[in-house]
Amino acid sequence: MKTLNHPLILMLLSAVLLSACLPIPYAQPSPTVDLNSINTQVAATLTASAPTASATQAPTQTPWVITATASQTQAPTQTPWIVTATYTNTATPSNTPLVTNTPTKTATPNPTNTPEAACHRAELVAHVTIPQGTFMAPNKKFTKIWRIKNIGTCAWTDDYELVFSAGTNMANKNRFLLESRVNPGSTVDIAIAMRSPTNPGSYTSDWLLRSDDGQSFGLSTSGKTPISFKLLVSSQVNRDLAFDFAADACLASWRSAAGALPCPGSGSGKLGFVIPTLAPNLETRHEDEPGLWMQPDHDEDGYIRGVYPLFEVTSGNHFTAWLGCHGDSPDCNVRFTLSYITQNGAEHEIESWIEKYDGQLTQVHIDLSSLAGKSVRFVLTVEPNNNKFDQADGVWFLPAIREALPD
Repeated sequence: MKTLNHPLILMLLSAVLLSACLPIPYAQPSPTVDLNSINTQVAATLTASAPTASATQAPTQTPWVITATASQTQAPTQTPWIVTATYTNTATPSNTPLVTNTPTKTATPNPTNTPEAACHRAELVAHVTIPQGTFMAPNKKFTKIWRIKNIGTCAWTDDYELVFSAGTNMANKNRFLLESRVNPGSTVDIAIAMRSPTNPGSYTSDWLLRSDDGQSFGLSTSGKTPISFKLLVSSQVNRDLAFDFAADACLASWRSAAGALPCPGSGSGKLGFVIPTLAPNLETRHEDEPGLWMQPDHDEDGYIRGVYPLFEVTSGNHFTAWLGCHGDSPDCNVRFTLSYITQNGAEHEIESWIEKYDGQLTQVHIDLSSLAGKSVRFVLTVEPNNNKFDQADGVWFLPAIREALPD
């Protein structure tokens, strides 16, 4: 269907006005106005000229609503059509935001502070010879052997050294090259020839390992603990003995009812302790020769015992010692026991002695000839005689195995 343009409307309105201006004698009859036809044409014209929604308009907007209001008055006065164009926005705004591809933040766990494996680390496996606290005569030659494990990630080559770091150097030089390569996880025995100092006293010798690029390191996870040993030098030490239980006390494995014990001990605590000493405090006097101060753990069935390394007994060997209470234990009531363990693990008691604080010492001489030709582990034990641990504080003074009884 064709639509009327704006000129057509003007022509119609002009015709109406002209007819109204003619003189009365020449007045023409009033034309019949087809309101429906005009309404249709006007609406079509306005519809065609209404704004067209562009592609960018929101699809939710309501199109233009056209309202045509007609006012019909009797001729000769005609009121023109009043056309009102109303834009009604019936869309309800949506508060829903556009979907965006916002990345979801994933919580990242904090990294753990796991330390990196260290290249240079060492662990002391054993004092193969001369354990901590060994008694030794002055100016005596000996060989110190440490068994060391490589617990780092780098191999030790024969360019690595053991270097003196502090204390008393009893060797003839300050550094010693390793004799072979030591891979991570492997052990090596480091043997150094030494000589005890000429003056009596307590001596400590500290050493560190040094890599081929000059980095020094030692024991523990920090790598700063030196490889060391402690030596007690005394002119009273008799190295002519077949075996000295006090001087070699730390070669033994020490235990109480509370578990394994260190040697030397601290002299305090509830776990029990053993202390090799060059100045034992006896109930009769203070001495200046080797002895063993032993105290059991603080339990009703407490005890302390040391199991010594294998010893091959020969004909004529005797066990000798003096037994007494510690000088600071006036209520002492203790049992001393000497026993041995065979190679099949059976333990046999040789003899036991009861000692009280009475101002006297008990002298012991035991003939070991019945064990001649056998390799056994001797055991020294101290335990309460009356189940009172605080009254079990004993001292083995000059415990030893001699080739023959002294004159």
